[in-house]
Amino acid sequence: MILSVIMPVYNEKNTLLEILGKVRNVPITKEIIIVDDGSVDGTRDILNKLRGERDLKVIFHEKKTGKRGCHQNRVAVCRRRRDCHTRRRFGV
Repeated sequence: MILSVIMPVYNEKNTLLEILGKVRNVPITKEIIIVDDGSVDGTRDILNKLRGERDLKVIFHEKKTGKRGCHQNRVAVCRRRRDCHTRRRFGV
């Protein structure tokens, strides 16, 4: 089974790589889906560099839609709907 971890982000350039590292270090088979909600602080530049990594999917919203808008994408990108969780659940 593959766990799909959804990470909604907005202006997280200072914490994104640290949080991503913590999620990646959890010893379970997973895919990580990062949904950028219209960041304007350089987060998008970091995510563009990370695009294409094997365990990572990146989705960009053109305008801010809020956490709810980020989670509405999960059905389209998660392999199994019941496997979707947010980073809050891991305590990260």
